[in-house]
Amino acid sequence: MERPVAVSVRRSPSLPDYNTSTSTLAFDQHFTTTLKGILLQAEISLCINCIATALYLVTAVVDALSVNQDVRGRHNYNCWAASAFFAFLTTLCYAGSSYLSYRTWKTTEEEQ
Repeated sequence: MERPVAVSVRRSPSLPDYNTSTSTLAFDQHFTTTLKGILLQAEISLCINCIATALYLVTAVVDALSVNQDVRGRHNYNCWAASAFFAFLTTLCYAGSSYLSYRTWKTTEEEQ
């Protein structure tokens, strides 16, 4: 003879129903078209370009100083000299980009 098993069900306090598809941290698609959003993007771009310029400049100087440690006329000397040249060229490109980002940031800030 089987006896029915009584299962006690405990109800936990119900949680409020939140809409999980929206959040206060969600990306505002229209923020980037506002003046404040444009200024923020310009500032971020300016900071990234200035940091990249500084890092590439340090790298180019270290690379240029290491060229003299190899014997001239060998393959490694030519490769290191070329890498130092292109490192300085990259530094100039990032410096130009930093300048253009600064001008964009300053122009947008003055219009505000």
